[in-house]
Amino acid sequence: MLIKAKLSSPESDAIDRKALIQQFNHLNHMNPDSFEPQDLDMLIRAATKDLENFDKERHDEFKRYEMMKEHERREYLKTLNEEQKKEEEARYEEMKKKHKDHPKINHPVSR
Repeated sequence: MLIKAKLSSPESDAIDRKALIQQFNHLNHMNPDSFEPQDLDMLIRAATKDLENFDKERHDEFKRYEMMKEHERREYLKTLNEEQKKEEEARYEEMKKKHKDHPKINHPVSR
């Protein structure tokens, strides 16, 4: 597969071979003819690692989003006078309370 990619690419020097090889790091390169239990174990480990990385990226992205939202809210509050700030803070606290005390999701009835 690496050879095909190299031959099909006009800029063969521009291929990131390390990234391409890492796509197949779950394979046992010493035994390319069969799929052994060892290969399955390596595949499970690679999939678990990928999922953990994906979860971490999503968590970091959400954290950045929440920080940006809070920053924008604080900047908006700076533009208001004292009375408007109090109203906005009360609305914000009410919204936080509403989100915290939302109705619970219905669970299926157990039989």
